[in-house]
Amino acid sequence: STMVWKYTEDGDFAKPRADCRFYYTNKEFALENLVPAYLEADDTFAACEYFIFLYLEQNLSKGKAPRPLVTGFSGNTDSLYPDINLGYLDLNFPCWFKFS
Repeated sequence: STMVWKYTEDGDFAKPRADCRFYYTNKEFALENLVPAYLEADDTFAACEYFIFLYLEQNLSKGKAPRPLVTGFSGNTDSLYPDINLGYLDLNFPCWFKFS
């Protein structure tokens, strides 16, 4: 019922972040768990990706799944997003999940 992928920057999996661009969940889970994490975020201290990561680490199971493929323009750089082939990781990307 819920799946959220790890956020990586240049292949760095060590940073405590969830990828908040793409996730799969139902409305109830989002309202009860993700929205409060978004509201707790303070970019002067830490962004929502960190607070959602903390919740996921404590409450969901860890696993690996095919990663979402990203295409289009980055809002940060206004340039084409470089979705590259990650080989093994394309089908085994770190994630958190919950079955209902």
